[in-house]
Amino acid sequence: SMFTSQDIFYGGASNSGSIYRLDFGNTLGGSAIQPHIQTAETVMESPFTKKVIKKFYLDTNGTSGDTINIDVYVDTRAVTTYSTTLNTTGRNLLYLNNVNTSGNRFKFGISAPNISESLRLNTFSVIYEPTTRDLYR
Repeated sequence: SMFTSQDIFYGGASNSGSIYRLDFGNTLGGSAIQPHIQTAETVMESPFTKKVIKKFYLDTNGTSGDTINIDVYVDTRAVTTYSTTLNTTGRNLLYLNNVNTSGNRFKFGISAPNISESLRLNTFSVIYEPTTRDLYR
């Protein structure tokens, strides 16, 4: 179960009787928590138009040396992971060129496997180009 008290979010573990503060810190039991988010599936323009993803743009705040991975799922299957590294501490405006992944439906997973402090993802943009109508393969 979960509850809030004085604007603090708590969750209980049913198998141990423990209560955990859920909205605080970036470690659990001394181990770093690896952030991961995943988008819902998107068809961008239309599910019937094949698209080619050209670039990713990321606007982040983090620590120099932190790695960000972008998992691309095309038409419900995992295809490729793209990685980039933050080159400064603070705000980073990053782009990944030459993605060239094509499909009709996409989902994206963004993770940071080795963050040193905290990482904030301000914006994630996908630059793509519609190619052909692909009603029936």
